Amino acid sequence: GSTDDGTDIQAAITAAAVNGGTVLFPAGTCPFAATLTRPRNVALIGVGQNATFLKYTGSTYALLLGDTGTTNGGTLVSQTHKGSVRDLTIQGPSSSGTGSSVGILFGGDPANTINSNATTDENEVWQNVVVTYFGIGAKTGNNLYLGTFYNVTFSNNGQHWIDQAGGNSGERIVFIGGMFGQNESATASAVVLNNNLGDYYFEASGFDYNNAAIYDIACTTGTMHASFDHTHFEKSHGGFLKIDTNVCNGEINVNQSEFTVTGTGTT
Repeated sequence: GSTDDGTDIQAAITAAAVNGGTVLFPAGTCPFAATLTRPRNVALIGVGQNATFLKYTGSTYALLLGDTGTTNGGTLVSQTHKGSVRDLTIQGPSSSGTGSSVGILFGGDPANTINSNATTDENEVWQNVVVTYFGIGAKTGNNLYLGTFYNVTFSNNGQHWIDQAGGNSGERIVFIGGMFGQNESATASAVVLNNNLGDYYFEASGFDYNNAAIYDIACTTGTMHASFDHTHFEKSHGGFLKIDTNVCNGEINVNQSEFTVTGTGTT
């Protein structure tokens, strides 16, 4: 819980990536200050959200996830490999969700830390994960294709998820039982879907009590395609959904979902 484990964690990931494998974390807290790089043929697995904590103490990216193009042995990573994170909590440096830290960067890597051509992150499968205490919980880089997230919670981040403009971003991203709540930014929306040329699907998910967000979900440039099925929106302090039609094209489908207006926000 006190010793920086970053070097050892990265060494384990690098070793597992040779043929594709798993890095298993026991119960406890593993602090790390340097950014970890995980190719998509490696799974990171803990023993429970309330038991295994990867605690990032730096100020940039905690995890860079993507396709390195090759393994250590020079063999191309198979398209069938799925990057996976399961049964753990990824915790950032600020309980108030302030600062510049980013929990996860999916896909393209602006610093070329993974590889100068690393623009794709395909077949991410996450289950029972909490991402909390970051300035931004997660961002898509260039491409995140076929991401499936079961029971994944984003809480107490400045913003929870940003699908940023500037490239082919999230495509066919599915959240089942997801939770996006308690965002801390008073000047930005909790979830930003600015350039997903494919689709986002939220099923049996919740956007609850996003503290000071302008909107729960917003598109201010590019294109937003999103579907909400049996999804609960509660106490947004700004608004629930926004497509700025002056600068953003989009399609939204809402089916059997609930909007509560008991907070200070508007529909």
